[in-house]
Parts: sequence; C-alpha cells; structure tokens
Amino acid sequence: MVLYKKDWSNVVMLFALIVFVRVMFLMNWQFMLDGDESVVGIMAKHILEGESNPIFYYGQNYMGTLEQYSAALLFFFFGVSPFILKIVPLIYYIFSVLLVFLILKREFNKNLSQYFLAFSIFPSLFVINWSMKARGAYLGIVFLCSLFIYLLFKYQVNPKSRYYFAMFFIAGFSLYLNILSAPFLVVVTFIHLLDSGKKCVAMSNRSAILNLIYAVFFLFLGFLPSLIGSEVGVSSDLLNQLSLSFSQIIENIRVVVISLIPLVLGFYFSVYNEVSVFSIAEFLLFFLSFMSILIVFYGYSRYFSKLIFLKKEGYPKSFYFIVVFLSYIAVLVFSP
Repeated sequence: MVLYKKDWSNVVMLFALIVFVRVMFLMNWQFMLDGDESVVGIMAKHILEGESNPIFYYGQNYMGTLEQYSAALLFFFFGVSPFILKIVPLIYYIFSVLLVFLILKREFNKNLSQYFLAFSIFPSLFVINWSMKARGAYLGIVFLCSLFIYLLFKYQVNPKSRYYFAMFFIAGFSLYLNILSAPFLVVVTFIHLLDSGKKCVAMSNRSAILNLIYAVFFLFLGFLPSLIGSEVGVSSDLLNQLSLSFSQIIENIRVVVISLIPLVLGFYFSVYNEVSVFSIAEFLLFFLSFMSILIVFYGYSRYFSKLIFLKKEGYPKSFYFIVVFLSYIAVLVFSP
C-alpha cells in the first residue's frame, strides 16, 4: 500500500513523538538503573576496554550479549554514561515499532498502521519503562521477533530463499539471546504452517526435505554462539533455567486464576482500606482489559477452535495479528 507525501509526514511526526517522549523520561528519571542494567553497562565497558569478550551475561550460561556489544559501540562514539546505555534498548524498540508499522501497512491498511504509531507514543508506563530497559536482550528479541514475522510475510508474497534462510537464522539467534523468544517463534511458525498446508502438500518430497535441512542448518547457525560458549553444548544451566521458567509459569497461572479473576469480578476493593478515585480507575482498567481479551476470543472463537484441532483452512490476516499479540502478552505475563 502506497503512502502519499502527507501520510509520510504524519509517520515521521509520530515517530519523532515516540522518541521525544522516551528521551524526556530518560532525562527526568536522572538515569536510575537497576542491578541488571548496571551489569550490562559494566559488560559493555569491559568490551570497550578489551578486558573481555563475553558470549553470555556475566555469571550465566544463557542470555546472549547483543545489547552489551551494541552499548560498547555507542560508548566508543559518545562516551560511557547511563543515558547512552539506556538509548541502546530504545533503538531496538524504535526499529521494532517500525517493523510492526510496515507489517500493518502492508497486510492491513495505512490507517491501522498510523493508529498503532499514535498508540505507541504514550502507551502504559510499563511499556515505556521496558522500551528503555537495558537488562540484556529483552528489547533485542522483540526486534528480532518482529523482523522474523516481517520476513515471513515477505516470504509468503515472494518466496525467495534469502528470506527463508534469514528467518531461521534470526530464529536461532533469538533463542541464543533469550529463550523467552521461543513462545513467539513457535506460535507464529505453527500458524504459518497451518495456513500454508496446501502448499506443503503440493511440494515434492525432495523439496520438502531440502527446506527442512536448510531450516535446521540456519537455525543451528543462529544458535551457534550458545554452543560455543558452553563446554557441554547445550548447557545444564540453560536446561535448569527452562525448568525453573516452566515452574514459574505454572505458579503465575495459579496466581492469575486465584487473584486476577476475583479482582476483575468485583472483589478488588476489599484490598483497600477505603475506596478512592485511583482504586476505582485501576479496577476499571483491569475490567476493560479483561473484557477486551474476552471479546477478542469470542470474535475469533471459530479460528481458535480450528487451531486447537489443527485444521488447515485459511486463517484471516487479522488472526495472525491477534495470535502474535497474545503470544507477546504470554511472554510478558508468564516470564519469570
């Protein structure tokens, strides 16, 4: 879909406001860093000074160091400071927003893509805070996963091998950076395979086997830093982390069931000594969020039922967007 000169001026203005709001937050927060961000800054400083070339976050055999090397590069040009450190995840966030904007413009319409940019200027404080969190790879995987789905859509329209190879390399590299990218990658790939089932059936056995080999090879190539950085290939620490993550997910689901749902159903005010404007506003926010998710599930219930029974009928493009959005929420809510 073509954007005219007026549309592009709107897009540039919206992006400028997205950056401006976050820079103002950085300037007024006086560079407050948490412990994880401080470690990332120390790692970047060590890389800049040539003291170390880490493959993983200090003290761990998982979580890659893309953000640390990116910060070291900016430190080289602009000096070492907390402000520059927090600019790194902001850059990845801006590129993620750009990719989602391009996906929405191409697959849906220009109005929806510009509404998305307008929402991104000042979303919830949680999103603003995390768009500048230099805690190691979190914003990096948001960018890479956005790039993954962008290339997937391009591959659907123009099935060139370079898109296919790049997709699986990015998937492997995302898993090296942070295992939390797995839910997103699995969900998107699974939906794509269901939607393209007829093409897969029509493909010759030789072509299917070659595609599978290429996919595994480039996935392995992207994940290679993890294998190099661990003495035993896939580290026991990573497996332990996966086990702990699963346990945390179960615990978070339990907390949601016994805590969040009663709050939404009207028991919220019992936790306050008195009812205030803020408690009412927070309750309404919980209620609206909960109802929005219910409405989405109801509206797309027949497609979710097809997905559960692995049916290969075509899914609308909007369903892609809903599933991807819900997978993002799952990562945020259920991550340890």
